[in-house]
Amino acid sequence: MSVPSLGDLSQSYTMRQRNVNLRQEIGRLTTELATGQVAQVRDVLNGNYSYLTDLTRRLDLLQGYGIATTEAGLYTAAMQGALGLIEDSAGSVPARGVICSPAGC
Repeated sequence: MSVPSLGDLSQSYTMRQRNVNLRQEIGRLTTELATGQVAQVRDVLNGNYSYLTDLTRRLDLLQGYGIATTEAGLYTAAMQGALGLIEDSAGSVPARGVICSPAGC
């Protein structure tokens, strides 16, 4: 039984190819570690995009809530301003049955 062996040239080529692959892998992993983002989203998801779709849906929903909250804040600020004007004008009107002197009520 003979054991197949690689010649010197083919072994050198194989080692060089593995070295290139390792450098690429280290570069990719270093970038992922530094940025916190996955370089190959397809490889991580394995074709299951439901997680990614759910995240984008939730982000859109939160953005809608943010817009609704801002609009509610503007509406309540306008209502508060209107109520303040009503209070100011009601304060200057004397109550019924009160007699005011020229000096004031």
